[in-house]
Amino acid sequence: CPDVVELLPKPEHERKLWRTHVRAWTCYVPPHYAGDIVLFRTPGHPLVCSFDHRMGWSDFVGGKIVVKICQGDHETILEEENVRFTAREVKSVLDEIQNSKPVRALDG
Repeated sequence: CPDVVELLPKPEHERKLWRTHVRAWTCYVPPHYAGDIVLFRTPGHPLVCSFDHRMGWSDFVGGKIVVKICQGDHETILEEENVRFTAREVKSVLDEIQNSKPVRALDG
C-alpha cells in the first residue's frame, strides 16, 4: 500500500495509528452488504469523494443509504465542539430503529 501521508512530522506515538489508518484507507475493500446503512459524514472533504454524496458507499451497499451530515470536518467530527451534535444524530437513528422494530410475542 502506498505511503500517502508524511509521518516524520507526526509524534512517534501517533505514527502507528496513522500507518494503520492510511493502510485501511488505501487497501481495504469492504465486502458487499445487502442491507440498509446510515452514513454519518461531514459536509465535504477536499481529498476523497467530496463530489459523491454517499462517499463511494453505493458500490458496496445493496439497500438504502441514509446520509446524516454532521458538524465539523473529517478530522474534527468527534472533537468537543462537534461531538454533541454527532451523538444526537447517532441517538436519533438508534431511537428510530428501536421504535420501528416489530414487537414479538414471547412463546410460553
